[in-house]
Amino acid sequence: MKPDSVRQSIRSLQEQRPIDSGPDIGRVNRMPGTGLPKGEKRKRKRGLKGKNNRHRRIYYIVWSSVLGLAALATLAALFFAWILPRFQQDQIAVKELEKRQVEPEKPEVKRLSSRASTQLVIDAMRASSPTEMGKYFYQGESKAQEILDFLKAKESSDGPIDDYRWLGNMDANELPLDSVVVQTFKDNKKRNRIAFIRLDEQQAWKIDFDSFIRKCEPSWQYFASGKVNEAMLRVYLAEDSFYHGFFSDDKQWVCYSIGSPDDSGILQAYCKYDSPQDRALRWVLKKQTKLTRVTLRVERPAMAPLKQVIVNQVIAEDWVISAKIFDTNF
Repeated sequence: MKPDSVRQSIRSLQEQRPIDSGPDIGRVNRMPGTGLPKGEKRKRKRGLKGKNNRHRRIYYIVWSSVLGLAALATLAALFFAWILPRFQQDQIAVKELEKRQVEPEKPEVKRLSSRASTQLVIDAMRASSPTEMGKYFYQGESKAQEILDFLKAKESSDGPIDDYRWLGNMDANELPLDSVVVQTFKDNKKRNRIAFIRLDEQQAWKIDFDSFIRKCEPSWQYFASGKVNEAMLRVYLAEDSFYHGFFSDDKQWVCYSIGSPDDSGILQAYCKYDSPQDRALRWVLKKQTKLTRVTLRVERPAMAPLKQVIVNQVIAEDWVISAKIFDTNF
């Protein structure tokens, strides 16, 4: 044992906590409801649960409303998509009915027989005086003497008449027509002219003179020479695929070839793709399966060569012109 003078205490140097003092464990948050009476604690707990339930109910109501409105909007869109075409069809039907009520139906036309049509043409080709021209021909702007002069010169230009052949009844440009081929023979070749028979203002059947002579304004030869850049032409038509120069874009232009029975030359005629003129010509090509006859108004652009023209109008689906321009139907 060491002397008492060097004896050290083994007691902790930590400050002794006084009697009756509590332990120091730092700051402690009070639990909800601490210090309140028991009844108040229950109310506070129920209040917190109620708030949570109300939030959930509002959440469900909002989303249910959104989904319901979306469903109603979808149903409405489907309904209108279903009803709109039917409404438009009904409107078209109503307009057609009103049109029929406003415009009386045309009386049924009594057609000529093949024998009567052929005899009318035979008598017209034999006519020899100006007074007879009005009896047999639908003159248009031509005078009786002009028609007679043509008939007298026809034998020298076309040759003598060899035969008459009835082609049949047809409708073109809202006109009832009959057609008879007048066949001639010259230079060991057969030549044909078509006599289209139409009704005049007095409902008498007569030969359409302008289509019989295949009248062009100016003449096909004069326009093809390049002396003028606009013309009205009665021509044969066929599909073509020559895209060059000003008309090189085959997505923008549709190419056709046109020719006159009075000349061996061919021109390329172009329409804007899916234009009224293009739709009209495609319709005519489907209808006339053999030789497609049309009456066109054409123009030669300044930058295009002589043999390339634009179709500005399809005047008639054949060579007989009516009051209505044909391509306005498209």
